[in-house]
Amino acid sequence: MPYWLVKILSPVVGELLDSQKNTRNQVEEVKSKIAAGIKPERKTIFHQLLDPDTYEGHMVPSLDELAEESFVVCTATSDTTSNAMTIAMYNVVTNPVIYENLKKELRNKFLNKEAMLSFKTLEKLPYLTVVIKA
Repeated sequence: MPYWLVKILSPVVGELLDSQKNTRNQVEEVKSKIAAGIKPERKTIFHQLLDPDTYEGHMVPSLDELAEESFVVCTATSDTTSNAMTIAMYNVVTNPVIYENLKKELRNKFLNKEAMLSFKTLEKLPYLTVVIKA
């Protein structure tokens, strides 16, 4: 069935196909950057999986294999991750001390409401780190 027809007949399946396409595009992007010799700011699992030195005599997975694997990992983890985040957020907002301390740390770090919350900045916040790991 053509993709355009799937999107009309079943928007949910269309979104699933879009997600599958996006994960493939991300793997392709990493692979092309590696081939171009561009060093990543932060390595991902795909950098490791596409590194021929990792395999010592074994074959590097194909683009199709990596795209399928990444889609499976993303879809499998989305449900468990969302459940864990829901429980964590519930525990934060129902505990006034934790909520206020976390809010204070975030507001102090990001005084400008226009500021981007980058991963590098967030991972250096001690209270947020404790809340996430607890």
